[in-house]
Amino acid sequence: AKREMTGACIEYGVLKFFGKEKQFDDSIVSDSYKRNHPDLLPLGIICDVKGSSVHNVPLVFKDTRTYTCNLGSYKGRRYRCANIIGITDQKTVWLLGVASPRVLEQYVDDNLIMVAMNTSKTGFYGVDQLEDLPTDWDDFKSMCSEKSLVL
Repeated sequence: AKREMTGACIEYGVLKFFGKEKQFDDSIVSDSYKRNHPDLLPLGIICDVKGSSVHNVPLVFKDTRTYTCNLGSYKGRRYRCANIIGITDQKTVWLLGVASPRVLEQYVDDNLIMVAMNTSKTGFYGVDQLEDLPTDWDDFKSMCSEKSLVL
């Protein structure tokens, strides 16, 4: 439940930052494991959200996943998407920035994981490589499209 709430807090924080909190899909709190697409794709943004609780390291996939988009103007295209990295204490959310797939794969270390139950993920330490979020939703959408790798 804590993992689900952490992810939900970060995603809600992203949407609130852009004034889009009414578009938050609260079903992620109970069934995010059923999703096979990046968190923000239903809103037309090629971007996933990765977060952790305070005093933990954000976990990212060792190899950024390849997705085939089934929605909107990207329908049928294959890509590896950018990620927003955030941290929360369940009361406050800190949005650290946006990472390209290359940054996500380059700045990781398995030694940062305390309990390695999920061997598809690893610890991310490249916070200094993140790019700041723009303040405009359309600029954010463009940024994520540019950072994502279309295959």
